[in-house]
Order: sequence, then C-alpha cells, then structure tokens
Amino acid sequence: NELIMKRGIASSETGVNAVLPGNGSFAYTLSPDKSEAPMGNEAFARKWNFGPPETALLKGVAVCMLLCHHLFFTPSDGYDDWFVAGYPFWHSLAIVCKSTVALFLLLSGFGLYRSSQRNPLNTFEFYKKRLLRLYPTYFLVWLIFVPLTLIFTDHSLAAAFGDYISLKLIANLLGIQMYFGMYGYNPTWWFMTAILTMYAFFPAFYRLAGTRWGLEILAVAAAAIDIFDVWFINAIIRQQSFAFIWGMLLAKHYWIEKSTQWPRIPLLMACATVCLIVSWIRLGFENPGHPFCGDTFLATALIILIWSTIPYGSCTFRFFALLGNHSYSIFLFHIFIIGFLLHNLVYATKNPLFILFSSLCLCLPIALILDKFEKILVQQCQKLLHMSSIRAVL
Repeated sequence: NELIMKRGIASSETGVNAVLPGNGSFAYTLSPDKSEAPMGNEAFARKWNFGPPETALLKGVAVCMLLCHHLFFTPSDGYDDWFVAGYPFWHSLAIVCKSTVALFLLLSGFGLYRSSQRNPLNTFEFYKKRLLRLYPTYFLVWLIFVPLTLIFTDHSLAAAFGDYISLKLIANLLGIQMYFGMYGYNPTWWFMTAILTMYAFFPAFYRLAGTRWGLEILAVAAAAIDIFDVWFINAIIRQQSFAFIWGMLLAKHYWIEKSTQWPRIPLLMACATVCLIVSWIRLGFENPGHPFCGDTFLATALIILIWSTIPYGSCTFRFFALLGNHSYSIFLFHIFIIGFLLHNLVYATKNPLFILFSSLCLCLPIALILDKFEKILVQQCQKLLHMSSIRAVL
C-alpha cells in the first residue's frame, strides 16, 4: 500500500483501474473511493482523488448557495442589503447562486457514473435503489411539514394548486408535477421532477458512455438544445440535462483529477475568471429563460476552486461535508422553515449574515433528526420488498 510521489501519486489500492497520463514519466492511479487510501497518507492521497467525501463537501457548499438564493432573491423579504458600488450585494449573490441547480445535477451525474464503474449497472437494482433514496424522505417531509404549514399559515392547497386539486396533489406526491405545468405545494420541489428525469435516463446515458463518442455527442446535443431553446422538448430536459451529462463526462475522463497537473496559481485564476464571467452574464439575464450551460461551467470552476483550497480533514471541510451529507433533506424542507413557518424569526435581525447563519442553525439539526427517521423508514421498506420477493419466488 505504499504511495509513491513523483509529481503525482500512485496507489496500489484502486477501486477502478484508471491511470491518468501526466508529463514525462509519471501517472496517477486513482481510486474513486477515498476510504481505500492508506491510513497514514489519506489526507495526502485525497489531494489527487475526487470521491464521496469531496462530493459531500461540494454538496454542502451547494446547500449554502441554495439558502442564499432563496433567502435573498426577493428584496421585499425584509433584509438590509449591502450596496457595493451601487449594486445590492446579497441580491446579486442570490441571482448567481441559482447555479446551485447545475452544481447539484453535475455532482449527481458524476457520482452515479463513478458508482456504476465500481459496480456493474443493473437497471432494475439502480431504479429500486434510487427510488428508495428519494421517496421515503420526500414522503416523510410531506407528512410532517405540509400539515404544519396548512395549520399555521394561509398557504392552502387551493392557493398552491388552483383547480383539479386531487389530480395535482397526486402528481406532486409522485414528484412529477412539472410535467403538468406546476411547481407544487412547495415551489422548490420542481427539482424532484428534474432529478427523477435524470435518473430515468441514466442507464441509457451510461451505456451510451461505453461507445467511443456517444456521451460526448450527447453532451453537445444537450448544450445545443438548451442554447437554441428547442421549444418542443420539455423544459426540464431542455434546461437541466447538460449539467447532469457534463458531470458524467467529468467522471469518465477524470478531468477534475487531471486539473491537479496544471500549475496551481494559473488554474485558480482561470477558475475564478470563469466564475466572474458567468456571474456577470447571469446578472445580466435575471430572466430564467436564458441558457443554463454557463451555470454548468460555473459549477465546474467552483468545484476545482473549492477542492483546491479547502484542505481535507479541516474544520471547514468537515462542516461542509456534514451539511452535504444531509443536503437532500435540507432541500426538501428548507422553504417551509425560511418561507412559511419561521419566516419572521429567520429575518428578525434583518442582517443577511445572521439570516443565513440562523437558517443553517435551524435546518441542520432538523435534517439530522429527519435523516435518522428516514434510515428507519428505508430499512422497513427494504424488508417489505425482500419479503415480497421471497413470497413471489415461493
């Protein structure tokens, strides 16, 4: 298990036999799972390997971006913005943080591709695992927060759905409401439709990645559909596919890990420049109808910047990783906390920093408790599925 450094690392413990050619006589041999790194050199090995802990780190950052976007996008919510050169800082940041959608989708595509490399893809098992990952927590949030909101606020089902409440409620419960032209009771749950759609397509995308240029051609096509706003393709597929497919490409070609071969300062400057340019473009196009491809490149630059600057094992790393490990449940319920149930408490100080801090302090403990219940619920669902499969065989 000895690690050898020669302008890179080589590890004898590899989950996937992926060798990245470098300059001269060195190469990286990368493990997609950092838990396989030798104990004494784990922090060192992580500098050249992007796996589950780093994904959790970036998801934690994405959660903070998500909160910023929803906390400060509407100035009328009652916070005292900071004006820099005449521009509202927090409102501008909220507009840029819309790119958190691309970051989540990119990390999802990346993680699913690496996971499928380690374990041969079985389509049925993939769908079962993904649905068990999504729906128990989703239903749990429904059972807890929707009744509370109905009781303690004026956000009624009629206000959310209008007519045909029963049919729209079923669509919302299944997470497919965007295909029926509505956001749902919780407007942020539109993302459920997006991620379910990407999961539905993933097995086909993954098999296409096994061909010579299949995934690359698909990425170009997805970008073109977004840029040229092909009207007859559903908005979810049109606007969100590229980020997911791009994440798969990053995983397939090990482009994130290969970025460590670049000189550090020029790399960080290039990533910062991409972030600034895309942010400037997004600030000029507040209309959500503009192409989303730029958000994907912003997300990629953010990944490299954050991975390169936050040391593994540091307090900052651990905090964001903890946040990232509970990102899904926070996504599901955060709007109930900051928008419906505790809105006045969250915005009480009017100070944006305190507003963001209080939101994190409220959301993280709730997510920790919720995920404990979710694990129990998933275990029971798995037992029921196992028992039903045994009965079917008998």
